[in-house]
Amino acid sequence: MTVLIHIPSHITKHTKIFVDNETAIVILQGAFAGLLVGFIMSVCRMLMTFIWIKPQCGQDDTRPWFIAAIYIHYLWFAALLFATTVLVIVVVSLLTDPIPPEYVSRSK
Repeated sequence: MTVLIHIPSHITKHTKIFVDNETAIVILQGAFAGLLVGFIMSVCRMLMTFIWIKPQCGQDDTRPWFIAAIYIHYLWFAALLFATTVLVIVVVSLLTDPIPPEYVSRSK
């Protein structure tokens, strides 16, 4: 399956990758893989935050060493999540065979 997205011509003349006749084709396997990776990363982050609460000032840190050592601020985590998801979508879309043209409907 493919998702067809119309891209204006002023963008397509500068961008030749993923673009064919002003229509970008994103392979759904790549989008689904990106969705799953983003969901799994977010749920893991949420569970770690809820299970091992950050100690308040002056309290001993009783969290496991790997949680205390790799604490990432939520805004940096959001940027990392975005970059990872985009990378997964692009890599899986490039590694997946394209849909044959007879199965793609292009309406103008």
